[in-house]
Amino acid sequence: MKKNTRLALYLCSALALLVSCLGASLVQTGAGSTQVQELTIASPSGRTMSALLLRPSGATPATPAPTIALSHGTWNNKEMQDANYVELARRGYVVLSIDQYSHGNSQNLTRAEFPDMWALGINDAVEYAATLPFVDISRIGVSGHSNGALSANLAVVHDNQRPQPLISSVVLVANDAFYTDDTGAWTNIYGHRDVAIIADRYDEFFFNGGNLGKPATPACSGLPQQSEARRFLSFGLEPPAGFVAAGGVVSSQALDGTTAHRVISMIDGEHALATINPAAISALIDSFLRRLSSSAAQPAGKRPDLGGEAGLQCAGLGRSWGPHHTARGNTHAVQRPRTSGGAPDEAHGTPPGALVGVLQVVGVAFSAFSYLWIGGNTTVMGLALQLGPSGVAIGPVFVIGLWAAANGIFLLVVNAWSWLIPPGVCPGPAGWSLCGSVPGPCRAGRPGNCRGGLPHRGDGAVLLHR
Repeated sequence: MKKNTRLALYLCSALALLVSCLGASLVQTGAGSTQVQELTIASPSGRTMSALLLRPSGATPATPAPTIALSHGTWNNKEMQDANYVELARRGYVVLSIDQYSHGNSQNLTRAEFPDMWALGINDAVEYAATLPFVDISRIGVSGHSNGALSANLAVVHDNQRPQPLISSVVLVANDAFYTDDTGAWTNIYGHRDVAIIADRYDEFFFNGGNLGKPATPACSGLPQQSEARRFLSFGLEPPAGFVAAGGVVSSQALDGTTAHRVISMIDGEHALATINPAAISALIDSFLRRLSSSAAQPAGKRPDLGGEAGLQCAGLGRSWGPHHTARGNTHAVQRPRTSGGAPDEAHGTPPGALVGVLQVVGVAFSAFSYLWIGGNTTVMGLALQLGPSGVAIGPVFVIGLWAAANGIFLLVVNAWSWLIPPGVCPGPAGWSLCGSVPGPCRAGRPGNCRGGLPHRGDGAVLLHR
């Protein structure tokens, strides 16, 4: 590749980096209308919590705004909720997206404290949010994905013990509601709050009668017809005669002088991608609008602006792939053999595109099989649990780290091989020879000391010795 071409590619990559950074900032801040802060909070439970606070310009002590506390699920962090917190902030909500304890930059819990992790996270976020002067404490909502939804459920349990409850609305994404109490009796722990369940039809963890990780029974797509869902939509009571449970249908009931709502939204998708599923984000926005609608909020029909965000992600991919591909394309292993004049030797060598393709396929295969082996190896999991720092009780995170390290070592080996092998030659039992060349290998010795009628230096071929 010519020097000018390489320089042009690097400059284009640098420009893509700049554009994507500026574009991401414009999207996340609503073109400057939302202030984004990364906080380290001394939480009410006496721990240190990391969070992102998004504050729209309309949220002031004189005009306090409705507020949403968001949580990721297991083995993730606060940025996982980016599509949700950007869209909510655009609609005038103050948003607090947290790192659960023992996740992200929040304080690690001890092994003894670990069972209480999900019970603490969103509850601490709600109590902290209620102290902010620009937060309307009569309009606080909570939402979480996967086990973050469990944290939202447990926050409601805590909220029920407050003299003046703070939570008005709950949205559970890719996880069940609490349908029964400790005795197994049907219950309605949510009272007069609005509650929505956003269920993905192909969820592999929840909505399956408690069979975690097993095929749903019955299928998740039939969730509204399950007895648990029917009770949920009937506010914990026996559904009346003729009651029809269906996804997307909002049930309403007057409780404590307030009209409460229940809804189950079914979306096409699977568990892990529910936080970036446009249908899930739209359902979340609509659910909060019923109870918490801000005067600055956009109509419920305003769909998430995910197209622009997807474009920025593509730009981010380009900014990282461009320099890597340019540098990788200049390594010896993926170049054609060249003549002494620098021109490609069309008569010999493997085309670079084919070799790059082979390396990519091998890399993907190694990544997939190493993940399956490491992730499913009980010995590795046991070692991770035993060898991890005492403050971190989630061994699977170390399994993922081990998998990433294995892939990193594999990449180093491939790159080392690609740099060390001489350009345009292949190792053989008798020494180095031109890739694809026939006849006769080069013997050890000086360049040009070859048999078999191959051209010597100066005749248009590159001849290397071992």
